[in-house]
This record gives sequence, structure tokens and C-alpha cells, in this order.
Amino acid sequence: MVEHLRVILKKAVIEEEEVRQLPQEQLLQYKTTDEEVLYLNKDHLMKEEIQLLDLFLTAIHTTSNAETNEQQYWKELTISGRVTSSPPLLNRSAFRFSHFIIDGELHDEINFIEALHSLFPRKITVVLVTRTEGFVVEYMTDEDEEHVGESLIEAIMSDFYVKIAFFQGSMFTNVEEAKSIYDWEKNAFSLARRVLPNLSFVQKEQLIPFLLSSDTSEMTINMLLQIIDFLRDDKELLKTIKVFMESNLNTTLAAKKLFMHRNSLQYRIDKFIEKTGIDIKQFQQAASLYFLISLDESMKHQLK
Repeated sequence: MVEHLRVILKKAVIEEEEVRQLPQEQLLQYKTTDEEVLYLNKDHLMKEEIQLLDLFLTAIHTTSNAETNEQQYWKELTISGRVTSSPPLLNRSAFRFSHFIIDGELHDEINFIEALHSLFPRKITVVLVTRTEGFVVEYMTDEDEEHVGESLIEAIMSDFYVKIAFFQGSMFTNVEEAKSIYDWEKNAFSLARRVLPNLSFVQKEQLIPFLLSSDTSEMTINMLLQIIDFLRDDKELLKTIKVFMESNLNTTLAAKKLFMHRNSLQYRIDKFIEKTGIDIKQFQQAASLYFLISLDESMKHQLK
């Protein structure tokens, strides 16, 4: 598609390496359905042409000339996979994307970004990709476990009078994998918007059955198995959780099988829920987790 548009709009087309030489007020950026990026000089386009581009392509929104180095870096990395700006020099060993979609018109982008900075518990970079979509990059350490929950959504909606949906992604350490992780999470978020339209805050744990019924790619399986990574090193907790689920979520019965006091079992279950965000007291979430554990065990047997 981009090549056809280059022919039609040849006077307006800008090469990627020339983008920085053009003032922001003259620059238009669009993304095609094939994830290709088209850079255009607004001064060489008629109003009707811009309206058609807005209708058939996704406009990539730029906030201002004061876009930070971090914003440029993450936008380039996630949208095109090619980086021309310097990577952010931050003393962090891990990162996490939180994707958001705004249902409504955002009138104050600067205050919106500032509000996100105040609501997240750690340093972040906020990137607006379009006027209604964007993502947050959290700079984390391996020990960080805090989940940003629905309280953030409620604060944003009450302050800016817009409806917003968030998808919290997974922690990763290898920046070379950022593009593929970003794309996978964007697709998962789109699925969540279709199958769980009433949820304003979504994590991949809630999508396990929907994802596995629509996509069994290696990427999807690996992303989902990350959920139970820590269980592989904690055999006692793994056994506890499995016995609880195999006891039809009956705490008393499971405690008897494990020769454990009921309160001790309840404490372990609560800690597991707090750590993973998976409420195994609920049948659907427990069934999803049990399926993941079974899938992981099956893959281990195949490797032997």
C-alpha cells in the first residue's frame, strides 16, 4: 500500500531519515493495515487528500516539538522496529507496556500525560500514538510486582471526563523483543475489547481461554506460560494450588489432602492471587490456570 501511495503523493512523501529535518507542524505520519509507516509533508497535500488519508489510514499522533528522547525512542521501536534516536539512559533492568484506548475526545494532552506520571508508582514514559490510543512504558526492576489497577482508570475518567480502557502487559528485560511483545499485546488488547467489552482494566491472565481458542502460536504459548514461571521454582506452592483446584476449589477438602490447617491454605491461596492477579477462587480463572499448568507439564514431557 505504501508504494502505491508514494506514487500518488510523491511530492508530499518524506523519507524516514529526513523526518527530523521537517518542523513538527508540517509533518504527518500514518500507519497502514500492514504496519507500514508513511511520512508526509502537510504543505504538499490538499485538505481533501488529508481527509481521505485520515479516513483510510491510522494517523500517528505527535504531541509537540518537545517530544522527549524517551518518547521518540519507544515510538520508533514499537511502530517501525527501527530506531534512529538514542536509547534512554535509565538504570532499570526491566520494562512493561500498558496500552490504553480513549473513548472520547481528549482536550488536554499535556495534563493527561502529567496525570499518568503522578498515578504510576514508578518512572514511566507516555507515548500517544494516535489521538485516542497510546501506551505507557514502565521502567522496572526484577523485584517489582505492583499491578496498576482499576483505581488508575477511575482517577483518569473522573478527571478528564473520558472513558478509558487499559491493558497491562508483561514485564520483559530484552529490548530486542520489545517490538514483538508490543504487537502481541496490542492484538491481545483488541481481542479483550471484543470478548470483554465491559472491562476497563485487562490483563492477559483474564484472556487465557480466549487467546488459546483463537491462537496457539509459539508466541502466544510463551507469553501465557510466563504467568506460571515462578511456580516452576516453587514446587510446594505448585502442589498446593493443583490440589486446591483438583478439590473443586473446596478449601476444607484440599487442606485435609495436604495435611494442612485450613487457615494456612487460605493464606497461601490469597498470596498467590495477590502475586498473579489470578483469582483461583473463581471457576473460570481456576480452570484457565489449571489448563496452563497442564500445558506446561505436557510440553516438559514432550521434551524428554
